[in-house]
Amino acid sequence: MHWCAQRRARDASQAFRRMLASKRPPITPQTTYTEIIETFGQDPRYIAVPDEERKAIMASYLDSLVAAQQHAQEVAEKRMQRQARDASQAFRRMLATKKPPITPQTTYTEIIEAFGQDPRYIAVPDEERRAIVASYLDSLVHAQEHAQEVAQKRLKDLYAQLAGPTSHYEEIAPQVAANPVVQAVPDEILRAALFLEVVQGLQAEQKVSYWAVLSVVMQGLVEWLAR
Repeated sequence: MHWCAQRRARDASQAFRRMLASKRPPITPQTTYTEIIETFGQDPRYIAVPDEERKAIMASYLDSLVAAQQHAQEVAEKRMQRQARDASQAFRRMLATKKPPITPQTTYTEIIEAFGQDPRYIAVPDEERRAIVASYLDSLVHAQEHAQEVAQKRLKDLYAQLAGPTSHYEEIAPQVAANPVVQAVPDEILRAALFLEVVQGLQAEQKVSYWAVLSVVMQGLVEWLAR
């Protein structure tokens, strides 16, 4: 008998919960217990459950609605974030397709003229578009600076192979004028300055070498005199 009573109580609780789910308009986290009484107060499924248990089931039901609502909101926010991220990435890829290519000197107005009607442009808010363009231009500047550093280092390495401590730029420059390594640094004044750096470095090495040899010679002389 005790087992039967427990089963009836469980069935009554489940029926009460299903009753709550049947309400139209649906119950929301803001629905009050008074509204439940007004809607279902005469329903046998309501009457079959003790008042204290009804309140507990109602509280649990509202908690589940809040949890479901929060989950749905989190899912929606993640979807919006993913869509915004995808739109930003598509916008950045769009910038890379411009012909002629974008350079650090390209203006935002030129970007608008080139892509203003493109869906990838329209899909991104203006403030974010400007930030992406600024970041893209910065990346071009950094890439350009890195390429220049690499080109200058390669040129200095070339000069170091050909020059000596007493070499002059006017002697070496004609010999390598057609070399791609030289042409990668188009500024003639910069080429001459890099050459001078190399020669000064060689002269400094030669001076250190001279004094090192002299020091060894003097040490030997001192030791000979001390005998």
